[in-house]
Amino acid sequence: MPTTPIGDLLRAGDLGGAAEVARNLLAEDPAHAEAQHLLGLHALSRGVVDEACDWFEAAVGNAPQSAWYWCNLGHARMQQARLRHQHPLTSVEASRRAVQLRADYPQARYNLACALLECDQRDEAASLLKDLCEGFPGNADYACALGDVQRLAGNWRAALRRYRRALECDPGHVRAESNLGALLAAFGEGEKALLHCRRAVEKAPDSWNARRLLGRCLVLLEDFDEAMQAFADAYERHADSSGLCVDIARVWQENGDLPEAASWFQRALGLQPGDASAHAGLAAILLDQGQAGRALSLLGRLLDSAADNVEVLKVHALCLWHEGDASAAIAQLRKAQSVQPQNAALYAISGQILASAGEVESAHAEYLQALALNTACIPALSGLATSQRGELDDDRLLGMMRLLDKPRLRDSARAALHGGLAQVFDSRKDWPIAASHMAKANALQWAQREKRGQAYAAQGHAAHCRKICTLFDRDWFDRTAMLGSRSEVPVFIVGMPRSGTTLTEQILARHPQVLGIGERNFAAQSLHALLAAHGSVAASAAESDPLDRLDALDADNVERITRHYLEKLERLKRSLRKGDAQRVVDKMPDNYSLIGWIATLFPAARIIHCRRDPRDVALSCWLTQFGKIQWASRWPDLLDRINHYQALMRHWRAVLPGRFIESDYETMVADQEGQSRRLVEWLGLDWDPRCLQHYAGENLVRTASITQVRQPIYQRSVARWQAYLPFIPELADICLESCTSASA
Repeated sequence: MPTTPIGDLLRAGDLGGAAEVARNLLAEDPAHAEAQHLLGLHALSRGVVDEACDWFEAAVGNAPQSAWYWCNLGHARMQQARLRHQHPLTSVEASRRAVQLRADYPQARYNLACALLECDQRDEAASLLKDLCEGFPGNADYACALGDVQRLAGNWRAALRRYRRALECDPGHVRAESNLGALLAAFGEGEKALLHCRRAVEKAPDSWNARRLLGRCLVLLEDFDEAMQAFADAYERHADSSGLCVDIARVWQENGDLPEAASWFQRALGLQPGDASAHAGLAAILLDQGQAGRALSLLGRLLDSAADNVEVLKVHALCLWHEGDASAAIAQLRKAQSVQPQNAALYAISGQILASAGEVESAHAEYLQALALNTACIPALSGLATSQRGELDDDRLLGMMRLLDKPRLRDSARAALHGGLAQVFDSRKDWPIAASHMAKANALQWAQREKRGQAYAAQGHAAHCRKICTLFDRDWFDRTAMLGSRSEVPVFIVGMPRSGTTLTEQILARHPQVLGIGERNFAAQSLHALLAAHGSVAASAAESDPLDRLDALDADNVERITRHYLEKLERLKRSLRKGDAQRVVDKMPDNYSLIGWIATLFPAARIIHCRRDPRDVALSCWLTQFGKIQWASRWPDLLDRINHYQALMRHWRAVLPGRFIESDYETMVADQEGQSRRLVEWLGLDWDPRCLQHYAGENLVRTASITQVRQPIYQRSVARWQAYLPFIPELADICLESCTSASA
């Protein structure tokens, strides 16, 4: 700092007095660089960043050899870029010039590192900060900034050490306190995380970012009311943060208010049109609404520009999984894991997908990797318990039970633990304990859905089923008999979940002329295409019922829809390297409600209805924690669903006699070869003995069957309900229809 009247006042801490002197000096000499620089400092202290930049630029224009002036210009430009949501390239230039003029200037090197980090040039930023930390081991700012670089690079444990080091150097360091709390939350240490985040707010009550990180921590603990209050406090202090708008949107999303969530994601994009996380949030909403295809289209435009955005990659993976393409979903998660290799949640998700595809051993490896990173990663613990079942290590079992005693354990985590424990005790034939755990899991899951407005709407479903039966009557099929495609390529497997649909698909998919594509929403998408054909926009598509458009169905619509449908099947045949397949199997259980629509589009397509003792179906659904199915966690809802399913199937038998074949799980278990031959014959193909090795399939397909997919057929699931009847009296209330196979 120069020895001048201005310098004397600055040393005395009188910035206002120095500014007054500077103005007097400029009145005498408009090119007085020291006075211009001082007025820049004064403007920066008042938060007037644009004015500060103007003064600093004037100062370096008149004194271009001053590293001090260039350093402060770099800092001001950084603040300006943040306010304008821009990359601070000009800050990098100014800070680099300061370092060139004075290589041993630590503040200039620190400013340069921070600007490089904002521009995602992490390697150079890390190198500068490591040198600064070695040269100034007691500087908390340097330690915290290096922690930021390591966190963004996915090296979370190293970042934890740096944040702790920063707090050792300066116990009042707010950013280190907040970031330490946020990372601890990601490692599952919710109580410690909350302590640090609250402490940061106490240290800096006016810091919007400290309140934002507190809100994020509370979200992880599912304390959504307090989280929203923290976000609201942050928003009052800084309404121009797109990232904060995304955080607020996610709370609305968690609580099931998708329109409000969408409005906040849009607000974020209004502030920063390129915010990839906001786009990913909108895609997640589309996925929640069952519009995975539109979500994939939205995300497809981001994959190049946001190739390292973990949220984009994760939502993209979930959309692909929803569409039945588990292999592509895993590939996207691998990219996310390369960006954040210490994020246990990403490995838990890949474990869930691999388990759902029957790749049990690979799933175990993912779960174990997640637990190596975070011993309290509950999705991984629950997944391991669900797939290993009775073989789960006793230490893991005890660890899960101890976690249930944690006072602030979030409800979704508690439900997952109870659900995993139910699978373990079920496999060990400890029926009462299994039933007790599953009852608790389902009660928690149902309460969450009710709170979010996602509870099963029994009356709405009943009305929907009545409409289906009214529309698709005998007259309908007489009127539309000549409309559909005569292609024999599509094969549809339908039935209640847990009724043997996965087993049936796997048997057929082993045939060299058959391609199994897992659970796809193609049939439902083709019905919704009627809305698009009549100009319905996305907003109304979620509200409109495509069944109301059936009266407008004509030959042109059917030709367009079936052509598009068959084109998708051909693309899948090529991508899955089975281009010569004569049949493509679409196994979507819920398509039992769309049999009339399917028969309209493809009168020659084969349809297979999988049946199983409804008491076993009900029990298996109740014991499975489905992600999207709303009716499986409460017995009244489950029984209602089964009753309407049975009514719909009676209707289809009446109006479409001989149009589909029925395959009974119990008969398949008792006579695998005979029933497998029957199914292959129904497809119009010659018998192939490889169909008896259904468990040897290689394709990843989405299913909740998990451990059954890659195992030979077993009989222990037949009449399983009898063991649970003393503990689940509702099983006796299920209407038992005939389980004798109908002739095709």
